Amino acid sequence: MPRIGIDCRFASGLSGLGTYTRELVSALAARSDPWTYVLFVSSLEEAWHQHLSCEKIVVPYRHYTLAEQLFLPALYRKSGISLMFVPHFNIPYLCRIPTVCTIHDLILHHYPNQASGLKRLIYRLIFSHAVTSAKHVFTISDYTKQDLMTAYPSIPADCITVAYPGISPLFSPADEAAIQHIRSTFSLTKPYFLYVGNAKEHKNVSVLLEAFALLNQPDAELILLSTGKEVQTLALPANVRVLRKIKNEDLPAIYSGAIACVTASFYEGFGLPVIEAMACGCPVIASSRTSIPEVSCNKATLIEPTAQAFAQAMQRQLATTPDRSVLSQGWHERYNWEKTAQKSADVFARVIESYSS
Repeated sequence: MPRIGIDCRFASGLSGLGTYTRELVSALAARSDPWTYVLFVSSLEEAWHQHLSCEKIVVPYRHYTLAEQLFLPALYRKSGISLMFVPHFNIPYLCRIPTVCTIHDLILHHYPNQASGLKRLIYRLIFSHAVTSAKHVFTISDYTKQDLMTAYPSIPADCITVAYPGISPLFSPADEAAIQHIRSTFSLTKPYFLYVGNAKEHKNVSVLLEAFALLNQPDAELILLSTGKEVQTLALPANVRVLRKIKNEDLPAIYSGAIACVTASFYEGFGLPVIEAMACGCPVIASSRTSIPEVSCNKATLIEPTAQAFAQAMQRQLATTPDRSVLSQGWHERYNWEKTAQKSADVFARVIESYSS
């Protein structure tokens, strides 16, 4: 029986990549495919994989390190796997096992986010190696597929499969008691607009701050659910607060209680907070750039990412009473981890067959 390895070292993180890895691996492990999975994890103690009966191998090398490049391929070989799935682009140069990878975005191609010249060079080398050496590439949106093909025209289109991420069933409209509990817990005493994400260059958070200042609504707040060093450098106007380390289970009630979820991002490979918010019945005001129109099915208010445009859209939202029950419908059917796992398994089967025939 074939053995498929999966690099799960990102799975314990709170980022979108961590969510993607945890949810997809869990959905794959629940299937009855004619192979077994070997999970390469950072620790056997991580809670997220305790319910999975797959074989697990601890990787003592961090991602993006020289040790990963030098020593990880030997660990893969010793495991006896016939295919390696890397849910990111960090495929070691010395890896000789057929590999499938996922490209979430090309953000650092367009927005270096103040990375040094050396880091940008290393990123480009590793990224290029991943997409040109992989036997197949997943992207998480049609936009990312087109962006990838523009940057790397040598990759055949039939070697790239779009497989949307899913939404956790957790994200659905919260009841009034849950919303009031969240308001009390986080002192959300005013109506609030909500931003969820980091504050890196491409997120364009400064435009949201400027828009909220232009809005000039002292009886409302802008809440930033954000982490990372970039958010610490923001100059926050009055009635703007940062909340950090929010539990995942609290997010649906925070979305459900918001006036709207706002994002002025210049670039998104997918834009998970956009669909999480709408699945909770929360209106979304978002940039009309990159993958957001595709992913939101044009059900968000899509505008140019300028302060004036966002201030006007936020003002209109304050005067609107949306039907949140209608807005929340249909997202779990469109974005479903079982569907993602099915597409992934179909590709794994084709790659395994091509190397066994």
